[in-house]
Amino acid sequence: MRAKNKAFTVAELIVASVIMVSLVGILVAGFSQNYAAFQSSNIVNSFQNDARLAALQISKDLRRTNLSKLSITKNTPWAGTDSITYKLPSADANNDPVISGGSIQWDSNSITIAVDAANAGELVRSGPDGTRALAHNIKAITFTSINQSNQLYLDELKVGLHFEALGFRGRKHNFNSTFIVDMRN
Repeated sequence: MRAKNKAFTVAELIVASVIMVSLVGILVAGFSQNYAAFQSSNIVNSFQNDARLAALQISKDLRRTNLSKLSITKNTPWAGTDSITYKLPSADANNDPVISGGSIQWDSNSITIAVDAANAGELVRSGPDGTRALAHNIKAITFTSINQSNQLYLDELKVGLHFEALGFRGRKHNFNSTFIVDMRN
C-alpha cells in the first residue's frame, strides 16, 4: 500500500496567494484613504488655528488705530494680496493712550502687515519691536475699507485671509477666513 502525500497542489497555492494579495491590497487602499483623510483634517485644523491667531493679533492692533492712521496698498507684493501700514497711539506705563490737549498722541513708528515677499506663504507683522510671523501657508491677505465696500460701517475694516498648502499626493488644500475689525473712530 502506498502512503498518500498530504501536500498542497500548485493550483491551491496560486489560489491562496491571489486571495492573500487581494486582502493586502484592500488593507493598503483603506489605510491610504484613512491617512489622506487624517492629513487633510490636520491641514485644515492648522489653517483654522493660524487664522484665529492672526485674526487675534491683527484685530488687537487695528482696534487701537483709525482709518486716518492707516494705508492699504493693493496688489503687493503680488496681484491679489494687499498690505496695510498703520500707526498706534502712544501708550503710557499702563498701556493706555496718551492724550494731550484733548487729542490722542500717535506713535511716530509705523507697523506693516503683509505677506513676506522673501518667504512667500508667511504673513508677517513688521514694526519697531521687530518682525514676527503671524501665520503660515498664506496665499493672500485682503483689506477692505468703507471706501471699497458700501456694506461696511465707517469705522470697520474687513480682513480676508486665504490659505493654501499641498497635502498627501500633492492634493491642494484651500481655506478662507474673513473677519471684520471695529476700529477707533
